[in-house]
Amino acid sequence: MERHANILPVVFECLRDPVPRVVYTACTLIDTFFDHCKLDEEDDDDDIAEQKVSERFGPYAEAVCAQCVEIIENSPYSFVRSSALSALSSYLFIARTFVSPYTDRLVHVFQSVLTLPDSQETMPMKNKALQCVTLLATAVGKDTFAPYARDVCEYLKHRCEVGLKPDEDSRYVLRGFACMVDCLGEDSLSYLSVVMPILMKRMGEQCDVVIMPDLGDDNEPEEEGVETVRYKVPGVGTKIARFHTGQIEDKEIATNVIFNCICKLRAAMAPYFLDIAKTAFELLSFMVNESIRETGALILKEMLDIYAEFRAPEGQELAYAAFQPLLKALSEEDVSSVMDCLMEAISFCVSVNPTVISPDSCNLVADKLLATIKALISRKTKISHNITQEKDEDEVDALELEREDVESTIEAVSDVIGTLLEHAAPVFGSVFATRFFPIVAAWLQPTADDFSATRAFSILCSFVEFAPSFVSPTLPTICGAVFGFTASRTDASVLQSAFYLINTLIQLMAKEPSAAAMVDASEFARHAEGALTAYLSEPSIRGDPSYDDCTCNAVSALVTLLVHCAAPGGPTSTTAAADLTAVIKALPVLGDSIEARKVHYTVLGWVVNQNPLLQLVPNAQQTIVQKLKTALPEDLNDETKQQLSVM
Repeated sequence: MERHANILPVVFECLRDPVPRVVYTACTLIDTFFDHCKLDEEDDDDDIAEQKVSERFGPYAEAVCAQCVEIIENSPYSFVRSSALSALSSYLFIARTFVSPYTDRLVHVFQSVLTLPDSQETMPMKNKALQCVTLLATAVGKDTFAPYARDVCEYLKHRCEVGLKPDEDSRYVLRGFACMVDCLGEDSLSYLSVVMPILMKRMGEQCDVVIMPDLGDDNEPEEEGVETVRYKVPGVGTKIARFHTGQIEDKEIATNVIFNCICKLRAAMAPYFLDIAKTAFELLSFMVNESIRETGALILKEMLDIYAEFRAPEGQELAYAAFQPLLKALSEEDVSSVMDCLMEAISFCVSVNPTVISPDSCNLVADKLLATIKALISRKTKISHNITQEKDEDEVDALELEREDVESTIEAVSDVIGTLLEHAAPVFGSVFATRFFPIVAAWLQPTADDFSATRAFSILCSFVEFAPSFVSPTLPTICGAVFGFTASRTDASVLQSAFYLINTLIQLMAKEPSAAAMVDASEFARHAEGALTAYLSEPSIRGDPSYDDCTCNAVSALVTLLVHCAAPGGPTSTTAAADLTAVIKALPVLGDSIEARKVHYTVLGWVVNQNPLLQLVPNAQQTIVQKLKTALPEDLNDETKQQLSVM
């Protein structure tokens, strides 16, 4: 992949070769290369990875587009023209706006193929031309593609109206609709009435699946068009499912296209939501295809998000209806990526309609989440042990990827727990304290890895903030752990979550006498002050952008400490001048915009109200104002911006 600059120009030269088989082979190589080049990027953010690929290979637009168009227009051989269309489709998928200058010529040649008479020989080419023109629409965007959008949509509409058989031809049409929705947005709405009945029928279609026990016989004869998969049924064992791959592919494509429409059209898809939801519930238990189960959960999550955005009462109804199917699916699921999506959808159910958590359902949810998280912890422990024993580097890499998948799912469970604490604390708070806290406490042991510590502190932040009446008995454990980790760890994520937890604990002890009684509040304040100032005085973190979020949370906690504990006679009154100096020196804070806005609003309030605290540091008022005026706009709330504008 890294030698593409040396290889691709040679391949492009082969596109001009007089021998058709050479041209065909060159097109096939280009198709394969660009079809797989995205996989070489390892960016966590898909959009960033795709942008990097686009920038790397965009300069080849002239070579690919011009020469492939020439082949399509002039070659007398259909297999060569078809291979050129395949090469273009792979390139268009990754090239993005780099192909904009060639839009007119590309559309012209694609339309010339689409107008060919239907025949067994021409349909494969017409399908690839359709794929190319709709991918081009997505790549160049609505404005550039506007002159051709209606013609392409009308062609897709016509293909639907004459009847789509469940075959490869129809799949190109449905994928093409997804591309046009992506390109045109709400301008595509007038065509939904044509395509949605087809999509709904295929998404809800019952497939010919035969379920049988797994007898361990791997030598069964294979049947063309039929696939065999094994899957686990909790409490039963492994089962074998045999099904027609074409039916599954039709169902998967329809499900993906509907999800794409929901994401792009948002509330404009609401008239279809009820029917989509009913089918999505069924998708959650479609055990022979994990991608379909995953998309089913994502569809429910996305619809809940849209209802929540518009505060529609239908959202509460959907959350109530979806909650039990999602829980049932979670208890039967063992694929990490699907579990992540299920738990994300469950979190949305709770946040949209907290009443789904009743005393009875709370215990049911707790049972399922505990079973899930214990199984995940066990898997992670086993994988970590295997990594220490494994000598083969490739096997170690594979195990580390597997551990990352498990950790991603543990994080998803943690997010669900946090959502339950935030939205259903009166019911879930006591359940957390008695049933979940022992697991979280195990992640606070000195030997815990950074990932586990970060998840523990994140969950405890929600516990302290949203369920304070249940926190008191756990305070000695929490306080002892948080200071141990701030003193011994350097990982930014661990420290950021620990500092946020310290902040919430300071506020808790200031408001809740019962909490302050469980530990020595004055002693806690002194330990907090020591941990925060020690971090802020550490030279290695200054100017390191990877610690911006962490530093912002440390400063925010120190500001909270000054608010509650720095008054004369307070536990940190003797260090108040040094603490205020540390805060001013760190201004303006960066990274965590929510905390940054709180910090900047509070310290400017000290200036406006002439807080006596500022007398402890010479020129504190002027310095604060000068520094805040250099803050990023997103790190200031409207009131702070307005106040600074007149100072």
